[in-house]
Amino acid sequence: MKRLLIVAATATALLLPAAASAWEGVEVEVTVPERVTAGQVSVLEFHVSVGHKPLDLSTVGPRIPGLRPVVVFTKGARHVTVTARPTSRTGVYRARVVLPSVGGWSYRFEYAGLERVLPLLTARV
Repeated sequence: MKRLLIVAATATALLLPAAASAWEGVEVEVTVPERVTAGQVSVLEFHVSVGHKPLDLSTVGPRIPGLRPVVVFTKGARHVTVTARPTSRTGVYRARVVLPSVGGWSYRFEYAGLERVLPLLTARV
């Protein structure tokens, strides 16, 4: 049993840096609405690129049916997670979110080991 755990831990240790370096150079920029109102739907667009060229995430990373990027919004102990869906434009993903309270929300874009933290988003009344 010990041998199995050591092998699993070693394999994980070797794979994690490889997964992280696979996303090196990938940029995620976000377009936010002019106003985000707490309790109402807001639509954000995430532009994913590498070398300033749009990147279709379905062509990289693991080939898992239904795997989609997610956006995780956090304010204190509260978390809101939404799926970002591809649009008709390559490398552009759209997320619809309802932030339940006013104030600053931190958020990050995640996909198969890719994680990008984005600027604070403020929800207003």
